Amino acid sequence: MRIGATPEIAVHFIQSDYQSTGFGEPALPPAVTNAIFAATGQRIRSMPLSQEGFTLVEG
Repeated sequence: MRIGATPEIAVHFIQSDYQSTGFGEPALPPAVTNAIFAATGQRIRSMPLSQEGFTLVEG
């Protein structure tokens, strides 16, 4: 799908008893988790990514 064909994406934040993982994560995961799958073959099914064994490495 090209960017021009992408439908509008609405992100909603809700009250929850669970600890917040950050406001930047909800809209980002599909691209990041698909990239992880493409690189490793491992599907990510939960957030935050640190619970799946991944960490940010800045270079």
